Amino acid sequence: MTDIKNKTQKKRDELDVQIGLQLRRRREKLSFSQTDLGKILNISYQQIQKYEKGDNKIPAGRLFQFAKLLKVTPDYFFEGVVLEKNSVHEKKYLQLERKNSLNILLIEDNPVDEMLTIDAINTSKSDANIMLLHDGDQAVEYLKNIEKITLKKRPDIILLDINIPKRNGLDVLKEIKRDRRINHIPVIILTNSINPMDMKLSYQYSACGFVNKSFNVDEYNRKIALIIDYWASVAILPSMQVA
Repeated sequence: MTDIKNKTQKKRDELDVQIGLQLRRRREKLSFSQTDLGKILNISYQQIQKYEKGDNKIPAGRLFQFAKLLKVTPDYFFEGVVLEKNSVHEKKYLQLERKNSLNILLIEDNPVDEMLTIDAINTSKSDANIMLLHDGDQAVEYLKNIEKITLKKRPDIILLDINIPKRNGLDVLKEIKRDRRINHIPVIILTNSINPMDMKLSYQYSACGFVNKSFNVDEYNRKIALIIDYWASVAILPSMQVA
């Protein structure tokens, strides 16, 4: 455990040194002294020295101030930083853009609602793959074996009806949210229920949304398209991140 902490500290120190080096290079290029820089930012020149040597970590807010004053973007200070690949201690940047289709698991037993939902998904602007299950037992079995499922079949989001056979949607939702392997997957409840308790329990069990199905086809299409476009184009999901 001590060795791991020491290695992590070493990598952290290397990053601080690299940022400090970039700070010194830019300061000298603009002919600022450490004293000049300190006065402008209302900190001592000794603190500037510590930052430039990597003895002290530069807080994010302070780094932004340096960037603005030295007329660079904050990423300038990270130029030349190389993180170890495949290290369990590596901190990666978020992958912000989706590169693959959105995988949607639809759990629905009503053939008409299933058809309407699929049609609605297809009206969205987003590229989506749809996987279908028709009862609660199927859903739990499928998700409990997630590690055996190929990446192309792993759901990015789950659209879950409450009134499904064998195990209702709320029970399925509870199973999902207490399993560490799958509890990160957003679950959106799609239902005809107007029972306030169903809505309350859905959010209590960590659903990401409770959407009432509409009998108006155009309205239903609009709701589903908004849901799909949000999760495909706006939200950043764990499934988007590089392994």
